[in-house]
Amino acid sequence: MENLRYISADSHLMEPLDLWVTRVDRKFRDRTPHVIKWEGRPSYVLVAPDMQPFPIAANFAAGRSREELRDFIGDSGLEAARPSGWDPVERIKDQNIDGVEAEVLTPALVSRCSA
Repeated sequence: MENLRYISADSHLMEPLDLWVTRVDRKFRDRTPHVIKWEGRPSYVLVAPDMQPFPIAANFAAGRSREELRDFIGDSGLEAARPSGWDPVERIKDQNIDGVEAEVLTPALVSRCSA
């Protein structure tokens, strides 16, 4: 059987954490989503008007058991993520490991704001 290559139709990438506070017109910045340090923890959360704070580490929780998730999400930050979440060179390396030929990429954080 030939080597199969896959196309991922639901991959995610991590936007720059300062995306909405540095790249949005100043007059809209008070209403934009943004990432802040989660008080008393080493992790960060995405916050926006009319939205519950969302721990960004939840985006890196794949492969963890239900029991591990609570501690992982509360105690993890960007160090828990593979660099391929934002680095294109590392992304290609991970695609090769997984046998992925192409991907449809969705921003990880902004998709939380519209859910």
